[in-house]
Amino acid sequence: MIPLFLSAVVPDPLIPDPDTGQSLLAEELARPEYGSEMSPLTRFFANLLRGIADLFNGEGLGEVPVSSIVLLVFAVFLIALVIIVLLNPVRLLRRQSADLFGEEEATVPLAQERARLAGASGQWEEAVVWEFRACALIAHEKNLLVLSPGLTAKEVVDRLLPHFATASDALKQGRLDFDGVRYGTAHADEAMWRRMQGLSAMVQSGGA
Repeated sequence: MIPLFLSAVVPDPLIPDPDTGQSLLAEELARPEYGSEMSPLTRFFANLLRGIADLFNGEGLGEVPVSSIVLLVFAVFLIALVIIVLLNPVRLLRRQSADLFGEEEATVPLAQERARLAGASGQWEEAVVWEFRACALIAHEKNLLVLSPGLTAKEVVDRLLPHFATASDALKQGRLDFDGVRYGTAHADEAMWRRMQGLSAMVQSGGA
């Protein structure tokens, strides 16, 4: 056992003195893998790291290991990928659906007339929205669904699918078109309006 008075003066062999530590650090940084030429992108992130360090302690980072830069680039890429996936407009549309009528009140003749007038004047967004509403109103008249406050386009399609199983793709596309126009993420045109008219005609002729 080392006497207590000796333990206070004998240096710990695992902790190098300042001169030795500086020498070991210089040898480590002199290794070949730290001396490789960095690409412009790697150099950019190295400078970014140095800037961040300067903000916190006012000191430079020195030469940043390439492995650290690669990890940083990968982390940035992963974060960007997650944001793109989570905020993708198509993904959002598949999870949510627009209120079918909002504050509007309409009958089948009124909805069809508004869709026709909008289509005739090239106002495709209005034509698509009102044609889908006409389709839902027709389905309601034929007892295929019950209109209720807050009813969404997705709910309309979900209730129509059992009655028109062979047209499931067309119904789902109609819902995406309606929601896309309502959310401003889809570009309406005459072809989209004609597809909506096809859904209305299908419901009109296929319901009980």
